[in-house]
Amino acid sequence: MELNKKDIAVRHTIQAIRMFFHKEDPVSTLVIACAANHILNTLVSKQNLPIIIGYRGGLVKLFAKKEDLNKMDEKRNEAYNFFKHAEKDYDKTINFNPDLVWYFILENIIYITQLDIEYSKEMAYFVFWLRYSKRNFQ
Repeated sequence: MELNKKDIAVRHTIQAIRMFFHKEDPVSTLVIACAANHILNTLVSKQNLPIIIGYRGGLVKLFAKKEDLNKMDEKRNEAYNFFKHAEKDYDKTINFNPDLVWYFILENIIYITQLDIEYSKEMAYFVFWLRYSKRNFQ
């Protein structure tokens, strides 16, 4: 099976969406969504496309200091890094907010749109669900 980075990121995103709607483990879902997110973020950056969402998107990038961006990056990826590594924090715990999952899935879909990759039915359904959900996302 020959895959490129776009293929992998799309497959991860689709699987994260399926897991999200099947109410599977949010920790595993976040890890898969974030793995795709890191690939997509790199692909968008390498093509010099604007990052329009996330900690380096929009006005945040214009007005935040570099050291603040690094702190924001750490906080944004705190759960993902905690779930992947144990070298420095093997004896620690984390207070995990499962709502991070839908945020990373949405960001992935935005990146996929920027990269001109075709939407899957799962992505379309997720956007529809997000748009019409009664959930309070504030």
